[in-house]
Amino acid sequence: MLPCQKRQQRGFTLIELLVVIAIIAILAAILFPVFAKARERAKMSTCASNLKQVGMALNMYAQDYDGFITKVIVGKGWSSVLFGTKYLSSNQISFCPSIPPGNEKIANIDSSYTPPGASKRSYDKVTYAMHCRLTEKVDESETIVSAVQNAWTVIMNLDKVDAPANYVLMAEASNFVNNPQFPVWMFSAGTISGSNPPYAAIDTKRHGGVATALFADGHVEGCTEARFLTTQLKGSGAYICNGATWSKL
Repeated sequence: MLPCQKRQQRGFTLIELLVVIAIIAILAAILFPVFAKARERAKMSTCASNLKQVGMALNMYAQDYDGFITKVIVGKGWSSVLFGTKYLSSNQISFCPSIPPGNEKIANIDSSYTPPGASKRSYDKVTYAMHCRLTEKVDESETIVSAVQNAWTVIMNLDKVDAPANYVLMAEASNFVNNPQFPVWMFSAGTISGSNPPYAAIDTKRHGGVATALFADGHVEGCTEARFLTTQLKGSGAYICNGATWSKL
């Protein structure tokens, strides 16, 4: 070969480029759902951590108030009570990061928020949901101090809960009437204001068939509908929804 002769450089052919692009597309199609599931598992872990801290705060509250916790007081939800009494300090602990408003920074839990498809309300009404009725006790461990609208007050004696390790105190629930991306602060039996389907239901759509739940003994589980049916919620009339179908527990 002559010293001045340049070696011929060979580039990719069109077919080779198309093959590489096809391989990348196939890998992306395989890996993106995996990444999405991993991201959702991380959010579910955050929910479990949040509810664990809420359980510890409720336990400290109960120790200071002769075994009683406040589910709602003068219309304020459980989170507003715990923040107001300094048992919780981080606003984000009260919210699931998978849906609004948990995916945004919340400066003041008593400030106003407008959920998708709903009217304005305070942030303490769009948190993890307490198992609570406002006009009828869920069991003998509860006392309804006031059933007056917007002045509801419901307290509960944790020491009187039967089988606390199998008693769901809180769970992830949504308002499927207006928008499944609208979390609610309580869930109970039956309907509210005649809505059909009901106003609120345990939400197993957020985390792929599982809803995070806090039990009365303080432990936290990711529960399927089958698991909820082994708790005190079976026969309670509370609803559960996977985003497509409804059922009563």
